Amino acid sequence: MKRYIILCITTFCLFLCANKANGQNIEFPEFPDENQDNIVVTVDAQGLDFGSVTLRDRTSNGSVKVTTSDIRIAGGDVVLLGGAGGHSASLSFKMPPNRVVRITYPPTVDMLGSNGGLLVLTINEVTVDGVPLVNSSFESKPDYSESIVKIGGELQINPISSNPAGEYTGLINIDYVLE
Repeated sequence: MKRYIILCITTFCLFLCANKANGQNIEFPEFPDENQDNIVVTVDAQGLDFGSVTLRDRTSNGSVKVTTSDIRIAGGDVVLLGGAGGHSASLSFKMPPNRVVRITYPPTVDMLGSNGGLLVLTINEVTVDGVPLVNSSFESKPDYSESIVKIGGELQINPISSNPAGEYTGLINIDYVLE
């Protein structure tokens, strides 16, 4: 039986006012007082990564899930391969104290393959400092310390005929509002 490897890596981009972050820090001036709306967001080098997977045979399908605890779970006829193990995406927010941050993101993201094909990523888990995000918002800490936002998801993998082996990438647009 011939093995097909599908390597899935997603990256994400934050739209911050007129600034964009893509794998780099967006630095704003120090917080002069609590009435300022300055914020520092760090997009870690760690994007959402599903690692290497294959299907049991050419006509089967299944899914691979990565949790915010960096656990990879196979479903259906997906086989997890060694090597790149996969991990959740990670962002850190540092902002004025006791402010509400509302985060929005699409429920699904298209992943385009290097050899053709299209996979669908469903974002199904977001945590802030290890606690599930409720109602798409969280409150900043009282001492300007960072809040870590982690994003996990599930990737549906169709038969090889519609999703040939290759690297699949996509872009998760995450918007936030500091209230």
